[in-house]
Amino acid sequence: ARSGAQFSADGKSLFFTSDETGEFQHLGRMSLADRKWQPLTGHIPWDVEAFDLSPDGRLLALVSNEAGRSVLHLLPAVEGASLPVLPALPPGVIGGLEWHPGGSHLGFSLTSAQSPADAWAINLATKTLERWTESESGGLNPGAFREPELITVKSFDGLPVSGFLYRPDPAKFPGRRPVLLNIHGGPEGQSRPIFQARNNYWINELGMALFFPNVRGSVGSGKTFLALDNGFKREDSVKDIGAFLDWIATDADSLPGPGVTLNTLTGAITMNGAALAAAALAPAIALGQAFPSKAVTIVVPAAPGGPSDILARVLGDRLRERFPHPLLARLPPSPPCSCHGRRAVEAAAPPRALQDAHLG
Repeated sequence: ARSGAQFSADGKSLFFTSDETGEFQHLGRMSLADRKWQPLTGHIPWDVEAFDLSPDGRLLALVSNEAGRSVLHLLPAVEGASLPVLPALPPGVIGGLEWHPGGSHLGFSLTSAQSPADAWAINLATKTLERWTESESGGLNPGAFREPELITVKSFDGLPVSGFLYRPDPAKFPGRRPVLLNIHGGPEGQSRPIFQARNNYWINELGMALFFPNVRGSVGSGKTFLALDNGFKREDSVKDIGAFLDWIATDADSLPGPGVTLNTLTGAITMNGAALAAAALAPAIALGQAFPSKAVTIVVPAAPGGPSDILARVLGDRLRERFPHPLLARLPPSPPCSCHGRRAVEAAAPPRALQDAHLG
C-alpha cells in the first residue's frame, strides 16, 4: 500500500509511504530517474501515518503510530540539513500535520486524555510548543482527567499484546477498584489515547478503572499482527482478552487482586466468540478462590432481545458452569444510562455484579 506522495524540492524525487519492504508503513524516497524506492524510516518499527515536506524542501516532519500513541519526528530531506530539537508533546494522537508556508511553524491537531482535538504548533525559532485553541469541555476541568498508561502482557502463546489503562485518582478512590474492559470494534481497529469525553464519568465520578486493549488483529502493530486473527484464528484474539483478565486479577496497584474479579465488560465481541469470552473470563475469576461468595447479578442496561441481552445470556450460561453460586440476569426497565454502571460499582464491595454493555 502506498500513500501521501509529495515531490522533492528539486522535482527529481517523490516521497511517499509504503509497506512493500516489510511489516510497517515506512516513509521513503523514490528517484524518478530509476524508479527505485529507498525507505527513510527503517529505524522506526512502527507505521508512519502522516508526513509533510517543509517549504524549503530541507526537512521532513512525520508522525508514527507507536503502540497507539503518536510520535512526531523530523528527518533531513536533503543531505546536510540540520534538525531542530522538538519540544515534548502531551501523549495523544496527532492529525493534520502541516508546515507554515514560511516554514516558521509546524502545525497539527492533537487529542489527548486531557484535551479534545485542538490546534497546536511548534515554533521552530523558539523551539516551543504553542496551543492555539481551547475546545469546550462542558465546564469541567480537563486537567483533572486521568492520563492513561500503556500496559503490555504476554498472551497464551507468548505474543505481546497491549492496551491503555485509565486508573481513577487513588486519593479520591483508594483501594481496589472495579474495572471496565472496553474492546474496540472493527475488528481491524485500534484503541488509542484520545479524549475520553463522557467516559471520564466512569473514572472520575464512579471510581472505575477503564482498560482499552488492542488484541491481535488490531491495526498499528504490523501486517503479521494484523492477520493473526484471520479465519479460524479468530478465537486467539479472545484468548488475548483472557490474558488481560489474568493480569487484572493479579495486579496489586488499585486493581482487583485475588478474590476480586472483573465487574464490567463491554465491546464488539462477535456472537461466535461470546462463549469463548466466557471461557476466557473464567480463569481470571478462578484466581480469586473466595469469589463469589453469594449470587452474582448480571446488569444488562439494554432492551430485551438485543445484542447486549443475548451476549449476557450466553456468557451467563457458560459462567454458571463454573460459578459456585447462581447468576441472576436483570434487565432494567429504564433506557440505558450511566446509572446502571453505578449499580455495578455499588455492588462491587466485594464485587457482586457483572455488567454487559456497549459503548458506542
